[in-house]
Amino acid sequence: MRFTRAPIVAMATVTSSGGGGGCAMSGFLRVSGRSERHVRVPKRVTRAQLLLENCICCSSAIYDRALLGSFFMPSLPLRQDYALWLALLEVLLCAVGIEAPLVRLHVTRGSLSSNEWRAMRATWAMHH
Repeated sequence: MRFTRAPIVAMATVTSSGGGGGCAMSGFLRVSGRSERHVRVPKRVTRAQLLLENCICCSSAIYDRALLGSFFMPSLPLRQDYALWLALLEVLLCAVGIEAPLVRLHVTRGSLSSNEWRAMRATWAMHH
């Protein structure tokens, strides 16, 4: 798949103070071995929706620091990106999604989030 500049410009537009969102994420390509899958994101996601499932890929998200100030990832061994998006959505109505895949996410055996049980335990710990 070839990447174009238009979706990147769209992300910058929706995150700017005049564009409405303050935070945007894009779809991404999940690559595992030889397979590649386009993961789509919703057009909008609220904090309540994000609490049900993290649909924001950290590498595909941006937020307007001029509008919102600086946010930092909490010191967690896993799911620090998820906690950051939840914190941002405490002050925003929603994050805006752009379907175009702007990132290739390579999933490798042994990575921090490759073990689903460990990831679920980390999500549980983050919420409690």
